[in-house]
Amino acid sequence: MNKSLVIYPLSALLAGLGALTGCAIKQAVEPGGDERVTVGLQQPRAYPGPRDPALTLTVADILEGRCPRGAACIWAGEVHVTFTVADRLGARQAVALRLFGAKSTADSALVQANGQRYLLVLHEVSPSPDLARPVPPQDARVVFSVRRR
Repeated sequence: MNKSLVIYPLSALLAGLGALTGCAIKQAVEPGGDERVTVGLQQPRAYPGPRDPALTLTVADILEGRCPRGAACIWAGEVHVTFTVADRLGARQAVALRLFGAKSTADSALVQANGQRYLLVLHEVSPSPDLARPVPPQDARVVFSVRRR
């Protein structure tokens, strides 16, 4: 059975219940870490799951500096993403990652928390900037993965 068919309806139901009750519900990052997760600004995600998360990851800031479509740039630019990573006890740390230009490869960082090491990988920030239609930061989506090392 395709896991995405089971996970997404449950996520939608939980998000809807959270909206009705006014509660923020942390959605899970799949264990194994190669599962890519897409989030928006200030949307927390629990790893490996919401019941006993080892980490809670939140995109704290997105600074878009890539060359927009429709512009003539001499440099492709870069986008900076700052994550807030909280451990089981609530200790927080900031992790800054960046992607260069529109065709950038992933950036990663090792995070130490709960006596463990985790690899946080930034894969993509979308949509790409466009001169004709600027994208507000709250509409941007960040794709990342995390796994225990």
